[in-house]
Amino acid sequence: MVGFDQYESPLVRCDGRQELFDGVVAVPRTGFLAAVPTPAQGRAVEPGVAPARIGNPGEEMPDAVGSTAVGRLLRGGAVLGLGLLFGVAVGTAIMPIAGVEALLVGFMLVPGQSVPWWVAGLVAAAGQLCGKVVHLRLATRVAVVPAVHRRLAGTVERCRRCPRTAAGVVLMSSTIGLPPFTALVPAVAASGLDLRPLIPVAVVGRTLRFLVLAGSPALVQWL
Repeated sequence: MVGFDQYESPLVRCDGRQELFDGVVAVPRTGFLAAVPTPAQGRAVEPGVAPARIGNPGEEMPDAVGSTAVGRLLRGGAVLGLGLLFGVAVGTAIMPIAGVEALLVGFMLVPGQSVPWWVAGLVAAAGQLCGKVVHLRLATRVAVVPAVHRRLAGTVERCRRCPRTAAGVVLMSSTIGLPPFTALVPAVAASGLDLRPLIPVAVVGRTLRFLVLAGSPALVQWL
């Protein structure tokens, strides 16, 4: 039985014409060439067609999974980088001694990194939101920080009187940080406001914030 070596052939010459061909070339070890179309191609190619590009005998075919977005994430330690980004986002949300924003932008500027900007943005946003859950759980202890009450007392009172104002304040805080999101979350939670309509607003605002930050390096390069 004759063995075959397979090679990728995106361009073949057929009857003196160049045609695009989405398939592979099967090269019997006897040296005879024959093009084998994929099922999506739907038509056969005459035996003896010479491929435009042939690899060396025994060369491995390109990994189909590696050409996908998931495959790119699995190469080059991208998963490890995303895990680090998520962990730092959770940690800085709980203990805001530093911001994850600088790490996110720096992560996207690493040469050769294969993570799409929107994936990194969603990971950072998810980490921040997970960290803020801790603040919600500990919101009853906000009373031990009088400065928070003094600075946000007026804002919280306006939010209490008008649900639309509360949604607008939460959206602005989660997106651009005014008032500071870290201070607003426990203050609003401790005030007794209904959080059910405000949590989706905070998720949207925080996600938008980190998507914009993650995409900003690519946007600057494009401009």
